[in-house]
Amino acid sequence: MSIIGENIKKIRVLKNLSAYELAKRANVGGATISEIESGKRKTLKGDTLEKIAAALGVTANDLMGNTETVSFETDNLMDIINIIDYIENPILDDRQITKDEKKILMSAIAMGISTIRYNRLK
Repeated sequence: MSIIGENIKKIRVLKNLSAYELAKRANVGGATISEIESGKRKTLKGDTLEKIAAALGVTANDLMGNTETVSFETDNLMDIINIIDYIENPILDDRQITKDEKKILMSAIAMGISTIRYNRLK
């Protein structure tokens, strides 16, 4: 698997998108995402990479770089929970948070989102 394919898959999974849904959003062929992620596709047009990056909310440079340096843009608050879960060693106040602290943070965000949704139903 290429770095680009690896990055696309990691971000796609992080955003809870199927390969089909990503292909649809990026307006590329159905097999394209699968072929890129598996490494079967050895070449990639720049405009295809740009479409996939835009559909994932990242830059083409993010897809070509090390997965440790990928930056995310999202309007969906639920993505924040997935992003926090994705980060291997999150830092708060210059200290790495523990697994338990990470769970607390993710639960607090999920609870806040649930509360907002509940209040909107009233």
